[in-house]
Amino acid sequence: MTQNNKINIAEEIANFIIQTNFDSLSEQAITNAKRSYLDSLGVMIAGSNTDTVKSYLKFLLSNGHTGNSNVSIGDINVNLNILDATSLYGIMLHALDYDDTGAFSQGHPSSTVFPIIHSLSTNYNLTGQDLIISYVLGVEILSRFSRSMPMMHLKGWHPTGIIGIIAATVTAAKLLKLDKDQIINSIGIACSSASGLVQNFGSMTKPLHAGNAVYNGLKAALLAKSGFTSNSNALDGQLGFIQTYYQDKSKVNEFLHNYNTEFVIANPGINIKRHASCSLTHRSIDGVIKIVTENNIKKEDIKSIECYSSPRATKVLFYTNPQTELEAKFSMQYVLAVAALYQDLTPKQFSKENISKTDIQTLMKKVIFDIHPDWIDGNDWRADKIILTTQEGKIFEELIQFPKGNVALPLSWEEISEKFRNCCKDFYDNKKINELIKRIETIENNNLSINFNQLV
Repeated sequence: MTQNNKINIAEEIANFIIQTNFDSLSEQAITNAKRSYLDSLGVMIAGSNTDTVKSYLKFLLSNGHTGNSNVSIGDINVNLNILDATSLYGIMLHALDYDDTGAFSQGHPSSTVFPIIHSLSTNYNLTGQDLIISYVLGVEILSRFSRSMPMMHLKGWHPTGIIGIIAATVTAAKLLKLDKDQIINSIGIACSSASGLVQNFGSMTKPLHAGNAVYNGLKAALLAKSGFTSNSNALDGQLGFIQTYYQDKSKVNEFLHNYNTEFVIANPGINIKRHASCSLTHRSIDGVIKIVTENNIKKEDIKSIECYSSPRATKVLFYTNPQTELEAKFSMQYVLAVAALYQDLTPKQFSKENISKTDIQTLMKKVIFDIHPDWIDGNDWRADKIILTTQEGKIFEELIQFPKGNVALPLSWEEISEKFRNCCKDFYDNKKINELIKRIETIENNNLSINFNQLV
C-alpha cells in the first residue's frame, strides 16, 4: 500500500480512524462536541433562508438533482440525492459566516464535518455515540492539517475548501466503517478535489467552498467503499497534496505523525461565534462595543475609529466599501460602524437596507484599518488595538486579544442555547426549540438510530 514499505501519512490517519472509538473520548471532548452540534444545527437552520441557499437549491431542482435523501430543515422540504443533500447542508451552515472556528484550526471545523454527519444520519443507522466520535475525529484531522500548513489565507487558499475536504472524508469514512485500504483510497481521491480561493470571500462562492468540501469528501468515501482506488502517496508524495498546496513540509512531522495526544476538541476546544461576520473582525468588534458602552459614546461624538490588526486580517477583510450583505461580513469598516451604532452584529444586521443607511455610511468613512505599525511575524493572536477619538479630542483605547466566544472566553451552554433560539425562532415554536436543545444535550446517551432531519 505504501512505497518502500514505509508507512505514509494516509496510512497513519487510517490506523488512527479505525483504532479510535467513543470510549477514547474524555468528558470534555464529548461536552464540546455537543456544544458545537447545538451551535451548528442552529446556524444551519438560520442559513436555510438565505439567498445563497435559495439560489443553490434552485440550481439543484432545475437540473434534475433529485433523489431519495430527504432534506427537511427550516422552510425547506425536498428530496435530493445524498451528495447534493450534503453539499446543501454545508452551504446552509456556512452561508451566514456565523459558524464556529478554532480547535487549532484554520477555517471552519463544523462546516466541513457536521453536514456529513447530518446527511448520513438520515440514511444509515447511526447512534449518538457514532455521531460524536466521527465529529471529534473530523475536527482532529482538520486541526492537524491546519497546524502543518499554517497561514493558508496568505497564499490565497481558503482552508475550509482545501484541508476541510480531508476532514470531511475521514468523518464519512468513520461513519461508513471503511477499512484501512478504503480510508487510504478515500483520502487520495479527496486530495484531487480540494479547492477554494480567498478572493471569493464576500460572495456566495465562499459558502460553496464548504458545500464542495463535504460533497467531495462524502463522494470520496463512497467511491472508496465501492472499490475505487487512488495513489497511496497522494497526501505526502513529491507531487502530492501537501507539496502542491503548501510547498513546505517543515511542520508535517510535528502534527501529522503523533496521535498520542489529547483531542483538540477538548483542548483548546471550539470557538463559537457571537457575531455573524468573519472571525477576524470579532476582536475589534468587541473592542468598539466595550468603548462605546462603557463611555456612553453616541454616533455624533465619534471623530474616528482606528483599528490595528494582523496581516492576515487586512488580507482577508478587503471590502472597504461593501455593496452586498456578504461583502459586509468581510469589511472591517462596516462591522465597526455597526458595532459603534448598535452594539450588535446578528445576521439581521447584514442587510441591503442597513448597508445603505446614512449613519452607517457616514461612520464607515471614519474607520481606519491597518496592520499594527510594529507588527512582528508569527504572532497572529496579538491583540487587536482600537483607538476611538471623539469630536472633543478625547481618546479611548482598547486591546482585545480574545473575543467573547473564543475558547479563552467561552460561551456557556445557556448562551449557546440562546443563540440557537434566535437562529430557530422564525421556523419553530418554543416547545420544538427546547426539545431540540434537550435532545442534543443528551445525544450520546441515545443508543438508537439518530436522524437529524426527524429532529427538525
